[in-house]
Amino acid sequence: MKMLAVYKSKSGASMYYAEEIARALGGESRHYRSIPREGGYDLVVYAAGVNAGKIDSLPRMRAVLSPLGKRFLVAASCLKEPTEEYAAEIAEKNGLKPGELTLMRGRMNLARLGFFDRMILRMVRSKIGRKAEKAKTQEDRELFNALSFPTNFTDVKYILPLVKKAREGNENA
Repeated sequence: MKMLAVYKSKSGASMYYAEEIARALGGESRHYRSIPREGGYDLVVYAAGVNAGKIDSLPRMRAVLSPLGKRFLVAASCLKEPTEEYAAEIAEKNGLKPGELTLMRGRMNLARLGFFDRMILRMVRSKIGRKAEKAKTQEDRELFNALSFPTNFTDVKYILPLVKKAREGNENA
């Protein structure tokens, strides 16, 4: 199977996952700024982060990447635990069919982000910090910690559903 994994990564998690997906499927990984002009791929995977429920640059990248391959899948990294319910919510918000999206847990280091992203995430952290302790959910506490200290939840196990889907799709093609 000829496959291409393209990534757009702010924290490094999407790059890590794109490289691992490419390694697992015997393909190549590329930064979104170095997309090949020629297509002919059996599978193209776009890996990017989730921010406020949206997958970074997905509409534009889908338009560019879909014509390069027979199949298009999305691998999105997020700080939240990637449950089936959350994956369905993110897929719907981004106009994806449930089978097109695989969510994977990412990483966060504010120092690696640009000024604008850092400013917004510091405001989110401040808002959580102002909540009364009893009002904070476990998710609030985890997000506050992830925005306060460098955090890394990446694990190669998160690519397994996508790899399985890719291999099954290739057998059916």
